[in-house]
Amino acid sequence: MFPVEGSLPPPPYSDIDAPMMPYRPLRSLLIAAVALIGFSPPASAQQIVELTLDRMVELTMENSFRIQRVNLDLQRTRFNLQAEQARLKSRVDLRMQVPTVNVQSENRFDASLGRNIIIRENSQRWQADLSISQPVILFGYPTGGELSINSRLYQYKQVDNDGDIFNQYYNRYFLAYEHGLFQPNELANDLEQARLEVEESELEYQGDLIDVVNGVSYTYLGIFQSAYEIKIEEEYIARLQSALALAEDMADLDAERESDVEQITIELANAQQGLQQTRANFRRQAVDIKQDLRLSPNDSIVIPEPRLEITPVEFDTELAIERARTLTPRLRNIDIGYRRSEIRLEETEGRSGFRMDLEVTYGREMRDQIWNDLFGEPEDSYSVSVNANLPIWDWGERKARIQAQRIGLEQNRLRFEEEQLEIEADIANQITSLQENEERVFSMQNNFDLARTSTDRAIERYGDGSIGVLELLQALDREQETHRNMLSAYGAWERGLVFLRGNTWWDWELNMPALEGFGIRMTEDLDWDTDF
Repeated sequence: MFPVEGSLPPPPYSDIDAPMMPYRPLRSLLIAAVALIGFSPPASAQQIVELTLDRMVELTMENSFRIQRVNLDLQRTRFNLQAEQARLKSRVDLRMQVPTVNVQSENRFDASLGRNIIIRENSQRWQADLSISQPVILFGYPTGGELSINSRLYQYKQVDNDGDIFNQYYNRYFLAYEHGLFQPNELANDLEQARLEVEESELEYQGDLIDVVNGVSYTYLGIFQSAYEIKIEEEYIARLQSALALAEDMADLDAERESDVEQITIELANAQQGLQQTRANFRRQAVDIKQDLRLSPNDSIVIPEPRLEITPVEFDTELAIERARTLTPRLRNIDIGYRRSEIRLEETEGRSGFRMDLEVTYGREMRDQIWNDLFGEPEDSYSVSVNANLPIWDWGERKARIQAQRIGLEQNRLRFEEEQLEIEADIANQITSLQENEERVFSMQNNFDLARTSTDRAIERYGDGSIGVLELLQALDREQETHRNMLSAYGAWERGLVFLRGNTWWDWELNMPALEGFGIRMTEDLDWDTDF
């Protein structure tokens, strides 16, 4: 495990101003004791969290408010789709007036008198309408027509001015068919738009998952680099300590070598100060990560032994462009917008143009003053209604609205072509940069191996007196700088892989879809699940 967030760094050397102290063994023993005390783990830690990228993604998915919010939005759109799909099925409605009482005076015109008179009405109406309706579906497509079976039953009672009661019952059961002609199919359009909204929410949900995973990857890469910088500095300090021990042995034999001890001691103190600063940076990053992951402030974050694992990745530019087009929502969202514009154009043309409404009913009815005679001898009843609307002149309103919708379609088409070109250019540039960074990583790895070999040789030559302390320190510093450059190249390469993964929704290292690479599967209800 490396390092433990919350532990104290080893203190810098305190004898910089007295490099000629003759009791070097005692000084070394004190430094080791203080360092051992400084590295003791915190007693208040509740738990130690071994932080890997997969573990960090898992914790983020469990605690991300953003994922929960988008998941709720996805569920909302799916319920809206269920509601639109339910409109395709039979519907049963019962409307009741129980009762309607009207006892009031009204001003009405009397044709026989040729003037308005005040008439007092005293009536009661009890009515029930039962309707079973079904949209007409042909080959799975709503036609816009509706067929219904209806029953209407009511009692009407009126009391005249002399106190006489007039009572009548009415019963009718009939078939009805309604159809809107030469106008948009509202039911089909609403259903399609609900499906488009669900698809858009699904893409947004998966896109947010990708963004969260990539954001976590960038954060983890940052703290990983800090942990690896600690490793670099610790290796550098170990090298300096070996050189210091060698210089002290040589100073015991040659007093003139005491200056070498002073210079190496100063360099070692500076390195200890740098390590302390790097550990402080690591702790600050760990605090931010614990807040993001909603961990306890007393928890300790542990990074496993950091290694620069470099595996060559095969890139295919044409394949990457195709995946960016098909897997990501960049083009599909434009397609969805284009289809919505087509629906709006269709609705604009239909609602402002020629329209016709057809309604046909046929049934049986009976009316009588006695309830028992209501079902005796019903009569045929039917109705036919055709309503048409033909716009004649609107000062160009309809034409302007249609033209505006067509311009919106053209804008979506141009946006689609522009997005295609941007995808091609972006993916090609990203892959070129990745290939360059990959070459740089392998080149820096070879350079680091050479620098390490050169440093080993410099230590041997310093031991036999072939070179001085300055040449030795330069070799040590060169090895550390090369090690840092390799880390920098590795970080640029990893960030490029994360960026390409976000733009293609494909994990190029594992050669599988990006979310599956982290064990995230989309279940039937499009909630997320993991294999952690």
